[in-house]
Amino acid sequence: MKILVIQLLRLGDVISNFPILSGIQSQYPSAEVDLLINKQFAFMRTILPKHRKLWSLPRTTLQEGLGNPDHSLYFSFDLLHQFLEEVDKERYDLVINLTQNRFSGWVTHLISAEKKLGLHFDEVGQVRFGSDWFAYLNSNESLKEERVHYIDIFKNALNLNNKSLQPQVTETQFGQSEARKVLEGEKPFVLIQPLTSDEKKNWGLHNFEKLIHYLKVFKPLCDIIILGAPNEELELREWIRSSQIEGPRVRLSVCSLDGAYSLLKKSSLLVTGDTSIKHLAVAAQTSILEIDLGSSDYRSTGAYQANSVIVASNESCQPCSHSEDCFRSRHYCSERVHPESISLIAKSLLDDDWQEISRVAQKYSEKMSVFKTCFSEAGFWKVDLLSQKGSHYESGVRESSSASVRST
Repeated sequence: MKILVIQLLRLGDVISNFPILSGIQSQYPSAEVDLLINKQFAFMRTILPKHRKLWSLPRTTLQEGLGNPDHSLYFSFDLLHQFLEEVDKERYDLVINLTQNRFSGWVTHLISAEKKLGLHFDEVGQVRFGSDWFAYLNSNESLKEERVHYIDIFKNALNLNNKSLQPQVTETQFGQSEARKVLEGEKPFVLIQPLTSDEKKNWGLHNFEKLIHYLKVFKPLCDIIILGAPNEELELREWIRSSQIEGPRVRLSVCSLDGAYSLLKKSSLLVTGDTSIKHLAVAAQTSILEIDLGSSDYRSTGAYQANSVIVASNESCQPCSHSEDCFRSRHYCSERVHPESISLIAKSLLDDDWQEISRVAQKYSEKMSVFKTCFSEAGFWKVDLLSQKGSHYESGVRESSSASVRST
């Protein structure tokens, strides 16, 4: 049996779906499970299990071709047609679309397969989902206050309830080499990722500077490694130079995805915003302290593991839209999250002291909400609210009554 999984969104979305890939492989142990992603993320092939075939769709070239006067009117159509012809030669039995937008729906439609799950179109252009769970994801009900985590939606849509969802990631020698450059033996360390791909999600380098100073006092035997991608190196180096935080206990690691995974496997704690590295930390089974600001929505994309902490601003406009800039004069949601509170929670996570985390959460409850991630008896991901004694938040499902297709 041959299965193709389609995920044509951002890097974080691809990595967050690693548990689903593992579940599919567990559901069909003898099947060949391949992955189709956007070409700009093809560099992740090194950390995927060696048996998995990776298809790289040239989406950027397709988009540029549509507006390039030097190309023929059919340039992008022909390029997509040629690409999908190659994919079709694999003769897939099952195609699973985890992307859920119009473009991915038509891509799924154009690939021949006996069975298709997730948003796709039939021969007369009608929307099909193959599961009520996928229909729910594309309905107005999924926008309600009580949301279901995307992984739980996909898990139930694919009947993976009793299957292992532990992400399978390959650690490479290159990644281990990158990690060794900044590690000092077996000394414990905290990994801090101060930047995200969206300015609205950033807590602010000035806040991370204060956090680092607090941690140096609270955990004197623990080193701090600042993690950055190659395109963030100049900004991070300038910040470190001007703030003078670098020293024997504080180091910068600008590395590949391979190197980040190797560091995560050895880290005692990751402090981050809503990033792809957060989802990679789940695969590495690393403790996570997630700061959700701007368009981050923990209810749908929080770290899919138990016993991590999510801090969310209580600002009324958060979470906001992914596609729009912040409309306010200042980044109020980040101002509500004080560095002292994050440092105290980080220290308590390292000490495995949940009683102290609850105390800190309640102290700062007017400005932010603090959640502990866990799973319900039914197997659904949920969070317990620690900011108010005796209260909790749990994801839920409401019956879907109408379906609408999300735009690309």
